[in-house]
Amino acid sequence: MKHILYTFICLLLALCSFTAPDDAVYKLIKSKRDRSLENDKTGFNFHFEDSHGKVIQNEIRITCNGQGDWVEPDKNGDAPYITKAGPCVLTFFYNKHHYTIKTDTIFTVTGYRTSIELKFQPSVAISW
Repeated sequence: MKHILYTFICLLLALCSFTAPDDAVYKLIKSKRDRSLENDKTGFNFHFEDSHGKVIQNEIRITCNGQGDWVEPDKNGDAPYITKAGPCVLTFFYNKHHYTIKTDTIFTVTGYRTSIELKFQPSVAISW
């Protein structure tokens, strides 16, 4: 019985080790007042890079609180995004070869723009 339990635990640990690496995350850089935003709006400035620090210029699929949209970064990898102010959970999808990034809840304030850096890590294909 101990052998079966030990095998099960080892298998579980092996499967869990294939999750996204810790550095496949986002970093909030700053938040500052932006008077160009309308009454109940908040803004984001996203900066997209791959795991080698190369800027991403391809379209990125984004969802904010479940509402989907696309952003297209400029030549510097930057893309603005405007949404309704309040708590936001953001999810970013680059392509099937990179991990999806999902943020924790970010509490935004009306009239402020938040800068976020995102670094997409390559996903690992597993074949059995």
